[in-house]
Amino acid sequence: MREHIRRAHGVGERSVDVAQDEQDADELIGCPTLALWGVDFDAVGQQFDVLDVWRGMAHTVRGVSIPRCGHLPHEERPDVVNPKLLAFLDGWKG
Repeated sequence: MREHIRRAHGVGERSVDVAQDEQDADELIGCPTLALWGVDFDAVGQQFDVLDVWRGMAHTVRGVSIPRCGHLPHEERPDVVNPKLLAFLDGWKG
Protein backbone atom coordinates (compact mmCIF):
# COMPACT_ATOMS: atom_id res chain seq x y z
CA MET A 1 0.00 0.00 0.00
CA ARG A 2 2.74 2.46 0.88
CA GLU A 3 4.21 2.13 -2.62
CA HIS A 4 0.87 3.17 -4.17
CA ILE A 5 0.81 6.21 -1.89
CA ARG A 6 4.32 7.26 -2.88
CA ARG A 7 3.65 6.74 -6.59
CA ALA A 8 0.40 8.72 -6.42
CA HIS A 9 2.08 11.68 -4.74
CA GLY A 10 5.38 11.57 -6.58
CA VAL A 11 8.55 9.85 -5.43
CA GLY A 12 10.37 11.83 -2.79
CA GLU A 13 7.56 14.32 -2.23
CA ARG A 14 6.61 14.84 1.37
CA SER A 15 3.44 16.55 2.48
CA VAL A 16 0.88 16.46 5.24
CA ASP A 17 -1.40 14.50 2.93
CA VAL A 18 1.22 11.79 2.38
CA ALA A 19 2.00 11.65 6.09
CA GLN A 20 -1.68 11.11 6.87
CA ASP A 21 -1.94 8.41 4.21
CA GLU A 22 1.08 6.60 5.60
CA GLN A 23 -0.12 6.90 9.19
CA ASP A 24 -3.16 4.71 8.57
CA ALA A 25 -2.02 2.81 5.48
CA ASP A 26 -2.42 -0.55 7.22
CA GLU A 27 -6.01 0.12 8.34
CA LEU A 28 -8.74 -0.75 5.86
CA ILE A 29 -11.77 1.49 5.44
CA GLY A 30 -14.65 -0.33 7.11
CA CYS A 31 -17.67 1.13 5.31
CA PRO A 32 -18.71 0.42 1.72
CA THR A 33 -16.64 2.55 -0.62
CA LEU A 34 -17.30 3.83 -4.13
CA ALA A 35 -14.20 4.67 -6.15
CA LEU A 36 -14.72 6.79 -9.25
CA TRP A 37 -11.96 7.84 -11.63
CA GLY A 38 -11.56 9.33 -15.07
CA VAL A 39 -10.08 6.97 -17.63
CA ASP A 40 -8.31 9.85 -19.39
CA PHE A 41 -6.63 11.25 -16.26
CA ASP A 42 -2.97 10.43 -16.91
CA ALA A 43 -1.87 10.57 -13.27
CA VAL A 44 -4.42 7.96 -12.17
CA GLY A 45 -6.62 6.26 -14.74
CA GLN A 46 -3.78 5.46 -17.11
CA GLN A 47 -1.02 4.65 -14.62
CA PHE A 48 -2.74 2.53 -11.97
CA ASP A 49 -5.15 -0.32 -11.64
CA VAL A 50 -7.34 2.00 -9.58
CA LEU A 51 -9.77 -0.66 -8.39
CA ASP A 52 -6.89 -2.84 -7.23
CA VAL A 53 -5.41 0.09 -5.31
CA TRP A 54 -8.76 0.71 -3.57
CA ARG A 55 -9.15 -2.99 -2.77
CA GLY A 56 -5.96 -2.59 -0.76
CA MET A 57 -7.51 0.30 1.19
CA ALA A 58 -11.11 -0.79 1.89
CA HIS A 59 -12.99 -3.96 2.79
CA THR A 60 -15.89 -3.45 0.37
CA VAL A 61 -15.18 -1.49 -2.80
CA ARG A 62 -17.20 -0.83 -5.90
CA GLY A 63 -15.21 0.82 -8.68
CA VAL A 64 -16.33 2.74 -11.73
CA SER A 65 -14.00 4.00 -14.44
CA ILE A 66 -15.55 6.96 -16.21
CA PRO A 67 -14.88 7.06 -19.98
CA ARG A 68 -14.03 10.32 -21.76
CA CYS A 69 -13.18 11.86 -18.41
CA GLY A 70 -10.14 13.37 -16.73
CA HIS A 71 -9.45 14.56 -13.19
CA LEU A 72 -12.95 15.62 -12.07
CA PRO A 73 -15.53 12.96 -12.97
CA HIS A 74 -18.34 14.62 -11.01
CA GLU A 75 -17.88 17.85 -12.99
CA GLU A 76 -16.92 16.40 -16.36
CA ARG A 77 -19.41 13.52 -16.56
CA PRO A 78 -22.33 14.05 -14.16
CA ASP A 79 -24.45 12.07 -16.62
CA VAL A 80 -22.42 8.97 -15.66
CA VAL A 81 -21.40 9.80 -12.09
CA ASN A 82 -24.80 10.77 -10.68
CA PRO A 83 -26.63 7.52 -11.51
CA LYS A 84 -23.67 5.48 -10.18
CA LEU A 85 -23.59 7.51 -6.98
CA LEU A 86 -27.36 7.25 -6.47
CA ALA A 87 -27.28 3.48 -7.05
CA PHE A 88 -24.42 3.15 -4.56
CA LEU A 89 -26.32 5.15 -1.92
CA ASP A 90 -29.67 3.46 -2.54
CA GLY A 91 -30.73 1.73 0.64
CA TRP A 92 -27.88 3.16 2.72
CA LYS A 93 -28.91 3.42 6.31
CA GLY A 94 -25.87 5.31 7.62
